[in-house]
Amino acid sequence: MLAGSITALMGLLVVLGHATVEPVARSESIGHPFSGRLAGAVRLPNAGPGFVLFDLTRHRGLRWATVELVAAVQHVARVTRRDDRAPLVVGNLSARHGGDIRYSRSHRTGRDVDLGLPMRDATGRSVASRYYRFLPDGRSIEARGRYRFDAVHTWDLLRAFLESPQVEVQWFILNPALARRVLDAGRVARAPVALLARAERLLTLPRYANLHRNHLHVRVLCSDGHERCDHGGPVWPWTRRAARPALALGRTGP
Repeated sequence: MLAGSITALMGLLVVLGHATVEPVARSESIGHPFSGRLAGAVRLPNAGPGFVLFDLTRHRGLRWATVELVAAVQHVARVTRRDDRAPLVVGNLSARHGGDIRYSRSHRTGRDVDLGLPMRDATGRSVASRYYRFLPDGRSIEARGRYRFDAVHTWDLLRAFLESPQVEVQWFILNPALARRVLDAGRVARAPVALLARAERLLTLPRYANLHRNHLHVRVLCSDGHERCDHGGPVWPWTRRAARPALALGRTGP
């Protein structure tokens, strides 16, 4: 079953003309996001249509994930790309074999990815994320008056993940003040009410987490065929996996 799903996914990428993921015989998220590991990991390239890998992420070697998540990141970057937008800056995923990393309590099973928050300068020009932190009013802390949080671009990212054919989102982890700005952007864009409701339910900031003022953390559910994967939290009723969940043991929060 797993081999078949991987083959089908790679075929889809070839059809789309973006088969930048190296084929693998097996990719599997194993265990809980806080205590598991990763087998058959796939490497995210340094750059691709609509995205670049953050320099620190490349230096740390945290560019590995399941084949499904790597494909989803590439898909989201591609469908949200615009001529007036700087590339999406992709931060930490997982180590090649998963497991503990010093920069995060999770990111251990290839199901987590950090995305630098999109921003614009004082003239309105889109600028690639430098992992600047943002105040509730959208101004950057490190360069007030020079850069502002781009809530519109961020909403497009959330929507693309929610509509992704490769993965299903379990959580969007983001600062609540910035999350409100993102949802407001979705409303201005006249996004479907059901889609907005899902995004609002998935946006969270756990008590133990840092403020997430400089990046969006996306966690996806276990993929089909990952028999040893533990969702480690809710399987939402609108997802395909709700009808056939993997293990859902242990910690129930993000």
